[in-house]
Amino acid sequence: MPEASTSLEAAGLAPSEVDAWRASEPDATAGFEQASAATATHLSRGDELLGRLPARPDRNEAEAAAATFLKTALDTARAQFLRAHADAIYGALTDDLRRPVRDEELVYAAADRFPGLVPTRAQVAVERTRALPDKEGIEIAQGLFLSFMLASPRCGAHLVWSMLRPTEAALERLDEFRATGIADLGGTYLERRGRAAYLEIRNDRHLNAEDCDTLPTT
Repeated sequence: MPEASTSLEAAGLAPSEVDAWRASEPDATAGFEQASAATATHLSRGDELLGRLPARPDRNEAEAAAATFLKTALDTARAQFLRAHADAIYGALTDDLRRPVRDEELVYAAADRFPGLVPTRAQVAVERTRALPDKEGIEIAQGLFLSFMLASPRCGAHLVWSMLRPTEAALERLDEFRATGIADLGGTYLERRGRAAYLEIRNDRHLNAEDCDTLPTT
């Protein structure tokens, strides 16, 4: 990959760091534990290189090209690891499917257990402060991760089952709803009228659209 090294170095990245990152590329045939460690090292070094570049709005042409190359290469490494070990990854995060884990908890547990595979809570919090044109698109890794989990018949069925289970917040409000027929959760409003239930999304700021404020209450 000499052309890649040249393009990365043209963006001002240190040749020694670029070479170390390239040398850490995981073996696609490695077992789960070895692949986990190698992939974490490779992704972490790639993220460090990406972090050496200026913020997206401040990049010149060479820096923008380097960022695009790094993001593509890192997503390729993520996909390679997920394709080979999706069931083992999901099993490690759910006590071998003994524990229901909702999608949000799952992606952040994966960030802790498999560094670099998906962004951490702190990284996502920073990304959310950026204007849309300035975002790095780090949530794409979450979508990639969940797509492989759902594509696995075993993991996907368990994840869907986990998402269909009532949340702790819902169970805490159950007695109140049974008594009054009303559950005002802020972002959503549920009311029983006779034999029917009416669910309203209440998000006046964004034309009642589902977003990070309303989704946790639905």
